[in-house]
Amino acid sequence: MSESLTIAIPAHNERGNIGRAVLEAIDVGRRAGVDFEVLVVDDASDDGTAEILERLGREHPELRVVRHDENRGIVGSFMTIYSQAGKELLFMNAADGQWSMEELFPMLEALRSGPFDLVIGNRARKHYTPYRRFVSACFRILSEKLFQVKLWDPGSIKLMREPIRRIPVDSRGVFEQAERIIRAHALGYRVAKVDVEHLPRTSGRGRGASWRNVVGGVRDLTRFYIRFRRGLASSPAAVNAADRRGS
Repeated sequence: MSESLTIAIPAHNERGNIGRAVLEAIDVGRRAGVDFEVLVVDDASDDGTAEILERLGREHPELRVVRHDENRGIVGSFMTIYSQAGKELLFMNAADGQWSMEELFPMLEALRSGPFDLVIGNRARKHYTPYRRFVSACFRILSEKLFQVKLWDPGSIKLMREPIRRIPVDSRGVFEQAERIIRAHALGYRVAKVDVEHLPRTSGRGRGASWRNVVGGVRDLTRFYIRFRRGLASSPAAVNAADRRGS
């Protein structure tokens, strides 16, 4: 069966970046030699991002735009991507230009070579403020210690097969990505990493380590760990089993 691919870009007030990101995604999709679409989730932008996407949509049939009527945050955008992606493979990138769309090619090669179900782009160097670097490291190290799985770089770009995006998660904050990886390991999916370059943001402002996101992430991590401990068990697999029994 031939492969198909969704290249997904969440965007909120990315007027200075979105046009370049979409055109690069279309170019990469064409060169990948697979049936593809570019899916942009516009999280209620009010800076002209929507107008740029409307124009690009008229010019490029590969582009599909889903617009939120109200801002749902980055995880709300992820959830829309997971439900709206129309192809077998999902490449999650960003609008801000901090990851080249070209990273698709080594990640696709890795996915096929395993074969793997999830490939994580691992950043050797993050162009973060010291504060955000500290927050990112704390979340990753604490999660790996608590759940005894390798996360590599949960906040980075990813390439996944359809079953990964169908995994149910409870977190509704920035811990969502780590929880999805933990559950993927627990369910026996094959996870790999590919080293990727992280570039400086050239326009707009990052919001990933805002106090609101940090507090929400700590809350979600704590709740998931309590369920993990009570999960009657000693591994995240039991939490998944309990979920399935209760569904």
